[in-house]
Amino acid sequence: MALSVEVRTGSDAQVVITLWGELDQNTAAQLRDTVAAVLTAHPPHLRVDLGQVTFVDSAGLGALVSADKRCRQIGCHLVLDGISETLHQRLHITGLTEVLRLSESPQ
Repeated sequence: MALSVEVRTGSDAQVVITLWGELDQNTAAQLRDTVAAVLTAHPPHLRVDLGQVTFVDSAGLGALVSADKRCRQIGCHLVLDGISETLHQRLHITGLTEVLRLSESPQ
């Protein structure tokens, strides 16, 4: 399955990347490229909405970690939003709940 991506900027200068589909080895580069493009403008806040993501594999997790690292390098605050229970469990098992900023409890 493909990954659809939408980027929008709010009035508070927060950039939101909304994803639909699967974040896996076939689509992880698409997220990395989108984050790289967004960060050229040095936004203070970046939110990645994962509420419509149906599957995340290790490559997808790697893309999320990469996004977080890139944001931290330029002083941008990254938050992951719309985390499903399954994804939250995967993040917890891998120790990434201690590294990545999650906006809310699992949905």
